Amino acid sequence: MRTVDEALGEILSRVERLKPCRLPLSDCSGLVLAEDLISREDQPPFDNSAMDGYAVRQQDSREASPSAPVRLRIVDEIPAGRVPGRTVGAGEASHIMTGAMIPTGADAVVPVENVTVQGLEIELTAPVRPGEHIRATGEHIRDGERVVPSGSVLGPAEIGMAALLGYPELACYPRPRVAILATGDELVEPGAPMAQGQIRNSNSYALEAQVRCLGAIPVRLGIVPDDEARLEQVIRQKLPEVDAFVTSAGVSVGKHDYVLPVLERLGGELLLWKIRMRPGKPLGFGRLDGRPFFGLPGNPVSSMVGFEVFVRPALLRMMGHLRVEPPSLEARLGEPVSKRENFRFFLRCQLAREGEGWFATTTGPQGSNILKSLIQADGLMELPEERSHLDAGEKVKVRLLWNRPLPR
Repeated sequence: MRTVDEALGEILSRVERLKPCRLPLSDCSGLVLAEDLISREDQPPFDNSAMDGYAVRQQDSREASPSAPVRLRIVDEIPAGRVPGRTVGAGEASHIMTGAMIPTGADAVVPVENVTVQGLEIELTAPVRPGEHIRATGEHIRDGERVVPSGSVLGPAEIGMAALLGYPELACYPRPRVAILATGDELVEPGAPMAQGQIRNSNSYALEAQVRCLGAIPVRLGIVPDDEARLEQVIRQKLPEVDAFVTSAGVSVGKHDYVLPVLERLGGELLLWKIRMRPGKPLGFGRLDGRPFFGLPGNPVSSMVGFEVFVRPALLRMMGHLRVEPPSLEARLGEPVSKRENFRFFLRCQLAREGEGWFATTTGPQGSNILKSLIQADGLMELPEERSHLDAGEKVKVRLLWNRPLPR
């Protein structure tokens, strides 16, 4: 039986990034860049105005004062996107809009609110500095500059930058397609009538949502009954259509737990089974036809925690992420807790801020079937293997869940 850290290390060593592909810029949000984003021109590509105002020669303003204003003749109007039609000469000014090209001869811009317009002339009552309110060519980005390095996550700013630099498409690591298959005679879909002894298939939908939260593509395959031949048929048929395979239930030691034997019969390699953790001990991982294969437990909380601890980082690795660990924080226990020694426990907890720190308390009963414990949770409190009891006030690590906002 592996520890959590041993199992995660084994999984990540066996998972590879997907092959990069070029995608339209509008499809790249949230993906990881697979190439350096290099500027192919200066930004801005020309001197332009930072303000609505008047382009002038700085030397013409040197003697300007409230008691002796300088008058300049307006010779042109320059909207953004138009090349100036006139050079600014001595005693002249061009009316200019924000973002418009600075005309030849001008070396400063006076904001419109700082001038008085008198017909076809303006009055300046103070000197201006050379370059004032001008965005110089290349002051933002130089031609050939590496602006966004390979491995960066493409958020709104990176997407906007790629557009600014003229990239209509980018090389990115694609979103993996992830098969999700629930097993069990007892399962029925939401909305279907339930006979005695049956339960609804919550795991498939929860796992589908977890996959979507990462930006991957879930492929929900429904329910397969406890039929070994049928399970083998579905996996064999659907495997070529996906990049990773996740099953729920059927990985323990029961008479009808067929997932792991089917994996091996299909030519897969079972690399680990059973982890020193609660919930989620009966978890299997292997490879099948070059794809990662995860066999998650059937209890809802065990399934979702197993996904967060092992499947999530593996999918992030496939998507090219350089950092796959979840966001976490340190908190103090708000209550004493006890656990089985030599197992890492993941308790669902709520967080509360007290002073400069956080306190974590469990969400109530922690059974692996109690899905409500996750509904109420801000995170998963990690209790280390070597401890069997922790007192209130001791520090613990809390991994945060699903980008939920922290309580105030």
